[in-house]
Amino acid sequence: PVLNEAEGITATLQALQQGAGWLHAAADSTAVYTATAGAPVQRVEREWVYLAPDVVVVFDRVTTSPGTTQRWQLNTPTLPAVAGATATVVDGATTLRSRRVIPDVAGTTVFDWTADPDVSGGFRLDETIAGGAQTFLHVLSFGNSVTAATRSDAGGRQGVVIELADGRDVTVRFSITGVDGTLLITAAGGATLVSAALTATVTAVPELAPG
Repeated sequence: PVLNEAEGITATLQALQQGAGWLHAAADSTAVYTATAGAPVQRVEREWVYLAPDVVVVFDRVTTSPGTTQRWQLNTPTLPAVAGATATVVDGATTLRSRRVIPDVAGTTVFDWTADPDVSGGFRLDETIAGGAQTFLHVLSFGNSVTAATRSDAGGRQGVVIELADGRDVTVRFSITGVDGTLLITAAGGATLVSAALTATVTAVPELAPG
């Protein structure tokens, strides 16, 4: 999709594929950050794996020049409660949890958007690390759908094992060099439900019917 046609700034859809109960997407938005000459950004890529109905795994590859700072951000309607690598947001009857799996350590702060005269409310979770070639992996989930999320790297890929409240285990791994990941979902008894390669393939996804 073209983000700014007049200036020729584009983001590239790298992957879009769907399976039973999951969807994988990836995008390269580096050009958005390098449009300004001399910008200290060399790479910004993001992959998502959506696990129906209420879990999203987000993986980011970011490369910036030495001496810079990288900041992963999540805007929220209410004040996040931060405990270690987990931020919990409660808005009425809805609870969202953001679990940071990678990096292991990051400086975490919360910005109150009302400090900006142009914004009437809301907050922003900021997780800050040093620049360079870095990766981020977060597990976002609603309610109590996830009981644990543990880092699990293998085969040159970075990833996570997610324990779901319904007894299933989900293992998602991403390549640090480009779109080349794996997805494994097992039942409570250990039987394989899904085993898929997360590749740089764009396929048509059925649209939801209106209404």
